[in-house]
Amino acid sequence: MTIPQKLQTIQRLSGLSQTELAQKLGVSFVAFNRWITGKVVPRERAQERIDALYREYTGLKVIPEEALEAKKAIVTGKSNKAKHVLYLFKHLSVKKPVHEELILELHGILMNGIRTDAGSYRHHGVRIVGADLPTANYLKVPQLMGEFAADLHNSRKDIIGHIAVTHARFEQIHPFSDGNGRIGRLLMHAMLLQKNLPPAVIRPEKKRFYYSSLNKAQRQGDASLLQDFICDGVLEGWDIVERK
Repeated sequence: MTIPQKLQTIQRLSGLSQTELAQKLGVSFVAFNRWITGKVVPRERAQERIDALYREYTGLKVIPEEALEAKKAIVTGKSNKAKHVLYLFKHLSVKKPVHEELILELHGILMNGIRTDAGSYRHHGVRIVGADLPTANYLKVPQLMGEFAADLHNSRKDIIGHIAVTHARFEQIHPFSDGNGRIGRLLMHAMLLQKNLPPAVIRPEKKRFYYSSLNKAQRQGDASLLQDFICDGVLEGWDIVERK
């Protein structure tokens, strides 16, 4: 792209007049006019300023190599940490049901190298941090999880209602020593995907609403707020899918 073309593009995108653009580039109107008409070629330093302004208004920014490498490391690192997510997607892609063995496998992948009991139910009592809510007796966890897994496939007309109640139930059983929140939300996403719905988006700034609605479902047996929260998350998921 020629210098006059770049300047015309900058002017169109910025909405600046030629006088304002000349001031932004630190030159006189006369000099700018000669550049934009192609009568004079700017010096190298002036071309660098033009290129920088062009990148700013077109969004074609230059990323330092060090910053790009650091960002790549973060991306691949997250991919490695999310092996349990990829494992679930692969499982669902071949239309396999979510069963108890899969739940244990997902926990094993998630907590591998972090806990010695990765992939196993807890053998002790636990408390949910920040919630005055009793969890299941660890001796009953295997039985409760067997019943839970079997109930995942019971057909319901109210899909969101079933998912909300099931999610609250899993989190109150709290079958693992650690990682219950992540596994529980992953199962919720799996249930949505099985019904041809996108995963529910739970943004960090909305986490407190998620926890309060979950707590109400568990303590009062009223999952209406949790259903509403999941609906909002699914609608945001659709927005992402449809690229709104």
